Amino acid sequence: MFNMLLLIVVVLDPRYKMSYMSWAIDQLFDPEKTNDGMVLNSRLNISWNLLFDEYKSRNGAKNDTTNICKTT
Repeated sequence: MFNMLLLIVVVLDPRYKMSYMSWAIDQLFDPEKTNDGMVLNSRLNISWNLLFDEYKSRNGAKNDTTNICKTT
């Protein structure tokens, strides 16, 4: 369906952030007809948090940021 790595790269781009990605996904899927957009947003948030947790574990991050994905 969608390449999760591509979605994560878009979030890492300084011009686009998580809020843009959530907006773009919402534009692709009609929430009245299907919940695919909500599922994709959820998968992206989970993947992003797992990626960040892996980064923290490898780099010994001193500051603990529990929820880095903010979709406002």
